[in-house]
Amino acid sequence: MLGNLVALPLHFGSRSENKTVFIDIDTMQHYGDQWNILRNIKKLSQYQLQILLKENISQAGIYQDSLMPWEIK
Repeated sequence: MLGNLVALPLHFGSRSENKTVFIDIDTMQHYGDQWNILRNIKKLSQYQLQILLKENISQAGIYQDSLMPWEIK
């Protein structure tokens, strides 16, 4: 399932129309080399991910069980 989510931004038709691309969150501009972004992403350990999730959920005052994944911001 996750593979499909990663593949979508790299799909030629959607990417060439700038519909599904990775963007720089600070500038909101798409990266020119989408593949390079994937090559340089560092993996998180399960522990690091759990810490990030706990921090973000507690800062937002959201209870994880009450929202669907797409509702958590």
